[in-house]
Amino acid sequence: MLLLSADFGGGCFERETHRAACLLQKLTPEKCPFKGFGLPLTAYHAYLPSALENQPILQTKNLRYSYPNQAEIRFPDLVCDRGAHLLIAGNSGSGKTTLLHLISGLLRVQSGEVRIAGTDLGKMSQGALDKFRGSHIGLVFQQPRFITALTAVDNVTAAQYFGTGKSNKAEAVALLEALGIAEKACKPTGQLSGGERQRLAIARALAAKPAVVMADEPTSALDDENADLVSKLLARQSAEYGAALVIVTHDNRLKAKFKNTVTL
Repeated sequence: MLLLSADFGGGCFERETHRAACLLQKLTPEKCPFKGFGLPLTAYHAYLPSALENQPILQTKNLRYSYPNQAEIRFPDLVCDRGAHLLIAGNSGSGKTTLLHLISGLLRVQSGEVRIAGTDLGKMSQGALDKFRGSHIGLVFQQPRFITALTAVDNVTAAQYFGTGKSNKAEAVALLEALGIAEKACKPTGQLSGGERQRLAIARALAAKPAVVMADEPTSALDDENADLVSKLLARQSAEYGAALVIVTHDNRLKAKFKNTVTL
């Protein structure tokens, strides 16, 4: 389930949502039924305007970026709704990875706008952006890197902790089980096969129950069978957690699997 926990309009979206709920029902904060923050989005359905729920989870406008001594890259505007899938395709050198880094906050916005769950990433401090990424965005890289001193399941619980401030080993094991690698839970990551490492990367990306999962070339190094498996796992598990899915790739095999496609 999605959680309301974004910085919004210079304040905390959770706090402003709580305040809005109180105002709509003419309740004082002391009498408001929502005693804490971090409640599932569905808990607010009866209290909040539908516009808050219906805003895109990802939206970019007039986004441009330039590296030193290189031509400026201009990107098309993107819109991805909550729980939807978006495939960003293009040849090597087209700017796909740069775009992924911009929309995930790994690169700072130079010009234009990137909004995740209504939050303008370009207006956030670096510390706030890092915290926001940990709780709202799950990242899957082509070559996943793990904390090698930890087991597979402990890498997942570490991601839970970094994203939410708490961990739940039972949920982490259940996630590994859903991805078919529960028997590898106590194994060091160095003992996992390439396919198992990719599944663990998906588990780690979903560990904090993010609003959006972003994957950079998740299948380009895989054979047809494993590429099909990983793409299905990404789509299925993102849907299971109510997260939007954004895949950046030059792998043409994926174009037939995702209807919402933008080509750079």
